[in-house]
Amino acid sequence: MNQPCLKITTDFIFKRIFTKKKILLMHLLNALLNLEGSYEIEELDIMNLEEKESLNDKKSVMDIRAQDKKKNIYNIEIQLQPHKAYIERILRYQCKNYVQSIEKQQGFHETPSIYHISILDFDLFNIDDLYHHTFKLISLQNPSLVFTNKFQFDIFELKKFKIQDYKLLKAKLEKWIFFFKNSDTHSETLMNSFINDPLIKEAYEELQVISMDPKTRHLYDQKEKWILAELTKNHEREEEKLLKFQEGLEKGKAEGIQEGLEKGIKKGKKEGLLEGIHKGKAQGKSEALLTILKLKFKELSHEDELLVKNSFDEEIISKAMILCMKSDNLNSILKLFK
Repeated sequence: MNQPCLKITTDFIFKRIFTKKKILLMHLLNALLNLEGSYEIEELDIMNLEEKESLNDKKSVMDIRAQDKKKNIYNIEIQLQPHKAYIERILRYQCKNYVQSIEKQQGFHETPSIYHISILDFDLFNIDDLYHHTFKLISLQNPSLVFTNKFQFDIFELKKFKIQDYKLLKAKLEKWIFFFKNSDTHSETLMNSFINDPLIKEAYEELQVISMDPKTRHLYDQKEKWILAELTKNHEREEEKLLKFQEGLEKGKAEGIQEGLEKGIKKGKKEGLLEGIHKGKAQGKSEALLTILKLKFKELSHEDELLVKNSFDEEIISKAMILCMKSDNLNSILKLFK
């Protein structure tokens, strides 16, 4: 085909391919969850075959919901743009699915395992460079002790997958993730040379067929425009917040200077006036910094607040503000005040 393929990570494209042929979905799930031998999925029923009716349809949160012959449930979601409450959102729906599965069974001992799989085109965790994280309920005192295997989250962050040379791909998981990242950017010749797995090749061939359909390409273009519009809105909201921070900073400076003048006048001494102005400026800045820290770091303790609030060193406060804009590490910011 002359034109490039569409992104397989677009939700409705992904759903069309993997609900059309269940063998592809089983192969993908076995790779994503590292299921081998007797644990491999051999039979699968798709539980939500309907497609989303509009670009921003929220009726069906999961792109694909499937159930194997053991009644285990697999929720698969593609997410292309960041969502601030993403973790809380998937936790809510995972809990909802678990409760619903209990209601359908005869007893608690028959409840199925529920797996949530997120394939993300953005970084959800900034703590490391691993592209795959698996989360279960475990003991903090003894991580090898698993509370239950019936509740699992697998998060795949595509941007953290760094293999660029297809010759270095070994595991099935790596081949699928490489395919997801490069299906719309690599040439047909290169894709065919890399795909030596017959089922991944079959998925690529399905993508090629879908990509040649004019109606599908139109819907895809509309989806891309909608995503761009949403990203623009998010950017504008962030700019508005930054503007409010700056306004708060200026207001804090003004109020701090006024307070400093009043303190200086009360002392009736020149040195008292200068000291009051200096502390007033610093206090205004420290209050503005606290506002930013509280918004960015929910875990800010009362002791940390006092540490920042009682600082009157303008140079340190300014350095902390700059570092706050660049870093997500709260401890490195607070070290400046110790």
